[in-house]
Amino acid sequence: MAKDTFARKRITVIGGGHMGSALAQGLVNAGVPRSRITVSDNSRGNLAAAKSADWIFLAVKPSVVVSVLADITGTLEGKTIISLAAGVSVKAMKKRLHGVNCSIARIMPNIPVAYGEGVIGFYSGDIAAKNKRELKSVLGNLGLLVEVKKESNLDTITLIAGCGPAIVSSFVSAYGKRARTLGLSRNAEAIALQTFKGALAYLERSGTAPEKLIDSVATKGGVTEAILKELRRGGFEKIFARAMQSGYKKIKGIHS
Repeated sequence: MAKDTFARKRITVIGGGHMGSALAQGLVNAGVPRSRITVSDNSRGNLAAAKSADWIFLAVKPSVVVSVLADITGTLEGKTIISLAAGVSVKAMKKRLHGVNCSIARIMPNIPVAYGEGVIGFYSGDIAAKNKRELKSVLGNLGLLVEVKKESNLDTITLIAGCGPAIVSSFVSAYGKRARTLGLSRNAEAIALQTFKGALAYLERSGTAPEKLIDSVATKGGVTEAILKELRRGGFEKIFARAMQSGYKKIKGIHS
């Protein structure tokens, strides 16, 4: 079904930033012909791009969703809008469209969708069943598709998956910096990255729970146990929980 959908649908991505570009790249890598995708990042271009599209992905900041919709409202009759904007509800977008007959869904992807390794939160909004099936068949090629029944659950996916690549990258960066400090200046980044990749591959392929792998590596009285004890003594898990709570409050603040 996905290939058939690719052949029929004309897709516009409004917003050429990091997320919009990653989405467009992921769609191409998944088999959507480049000729079927338009990426636009300015008011005049948005209008023309939306006019020629079947599906319109809004990959813009939450603060500009309303103004972008205002610019393209006249082109939206009978079309499907898929918003990537965190915290902007379907109801809020519908309100700004003043009765225009179009469908709206929301997704929350993260940047690894560019290579088919993303997490994509999906809320179907008010789109029809056939259109929903087609959209899911396409999005499923970009990574792990997680459909939520409650729109508010997209906030949690934003926090965990949307923010996740930057959080994971901060850990990789910290590893690399420490490796350089300890004398591995030449291969520090490569070692740090491969350590994370290897651990994740092991967890995925073996089906081992993270806690089980920790127990396997952190043998009693060993080096790993000493490191983990120091992290706990320093309040690592509490600091991490507090940081995530700060992010969650930020997301909720977008609604107000």
